[in-house]
Amino acid sequence: MTTTEILQKADNIISHSHIGLLSTNDIHNNPSSRWMVPTFLLNKPGYLYCLTGEDFRKVRDIDSNPYVSWLIQKNTMDEIIRFFGTAHIKKNTELLHKLVRLLDTDLEVFWKLHPDKNNLVAIETNIQRLEYFLPFEGKREEFEM
Repeated sequence: MTTTEILQKADNIISHSHIGLLSTNDIHNNPSSRWMVPTFLLNKPGYLYCLTGEDFRKVRDIDSNPYVSWLIQKNTMDEIIRFFGTAHIKKNTELLHKLVRLLDTDLEVFWKLHPDKNNLVAIETNIQRLEYFLPFEGKREEFEM
């Protein structure tokens, strides 16, 4: 299987589950994980995006340590993909508008915590390595980007 095929599988999983688990490390190297609503953009293969509030802790975590991981899985848990890469905080207005349009209906909980759509940033993850698991078949593959 190629990295392009794995990324297509990941996009399919995300389009059905609408969630992924983002893990960061803070300035003391303590891990923290949270559920997010990620997406891929057609013109940026190898990059995963999500929205967050500019004042949320994960932004400070990424600013101090850009290495992150993502975990996505089918609802049946028979297909799991982990991404490892570096994240960057983006404040590009065009990108933010595009992400709000793409993700808005899946961000119901987020909007309750952060109703101010003017104080948003995007997290752009440059995927450098990924792991593909089929746990019920006992299969695991690793891919470098």
